[in-house]
Amino acid sequence: MHSNMRVASDEDVDVAARDLAVRFAEASRTVARAQAAQARVLADAAGLGMRRVAELVSVSSREAELPVRALAAELGVAANMSDRTVQRRMNDAAVLAESFPATFDAWDAGRVGAGHVAVIMEHGTPLTNPKARAVFEREALARAEGTTPGRLASSLALLAESLQPRKLTERHQEARATRGACVRDIGDGMAEFSTIQPAVLAHAMHDRITQQAQALKKADPFDTRTLDQIRADLVADMVLTTSPTVETGAGMSDGFGGLGAIRAIVKSVSDGLCKGQCS
Repeated sequence: MHSNMRVASDEDVDVAARDLAVRFAEASRTVARAQAAQARVLADAAGLGMRRVAELVSVSSREAELPVRALAAELGVAANMSDRTVQRRMNDAAVLAESFPATFDAWDAGRVGAGHVAVIMEHGTPLTNPKARAVFEREALARAEGTTPGRLASSLALLAESLQPRKLTERHQEARATRGACVRDIGDGMAEFSTIQPAVLAHAMHDRITQQAQALKKADPFDTRTLDQIRADLVADMVLTTSPTVETGAGMSDGFGGLGAIRAIVKSVSDGLCKGQCS
């Protein structure tokens, strides 16, 4: 008995794979163009909101937000999205249109995707000099069209740093002044507590509570909490039961000249982090 079936050759498989790759690439470009079109609408909405705010006369800061919030709510209903999300994306689209027009055009054409755009904005926005930002954007787009957003990020971090007019140490000194803590209600009796810290302290804090959480899990095999849940419980316990001293009250990250005040345990953690990231 002869079968009508035949075994696919390597050449057949390669042709099929190439066809799928071509179709996938075109579909990805279509998605990118659609996302860019949506961002254009959001940028236009942000512009309209700002014009309406400018038309207001002698209003409070709260009332000045109403035109933008009303537009965000209108668009949110149309797209089944929260008005808060729409307003955030309106702001992002406005920044993109004003500060990175060439990137917006490349997105429109489907040459880059949303991931590339986000990376370019993340690393390019801190460049306040228009000429430096233009140089950054031109080089960033040249690199973006041939790589993934993840690989692009590490490349652009170095590029942006090279175009900064001030040294990192000087910028860090200024950025430390933005540290703080805040609470945001998220519903169902829950809230999000977050804090902005110098990076070395933030990583050390996270590493410390992670080590402590792992130690607690190891000591009690019947503990059903996840590592994240234990970390959250540890933060609450430390903050609510620890009394500040004169030294901590002055500020570990600022009161004693910055990083020189960090205790040995934090130094060892940061050294370990550096070795892990740089090796």
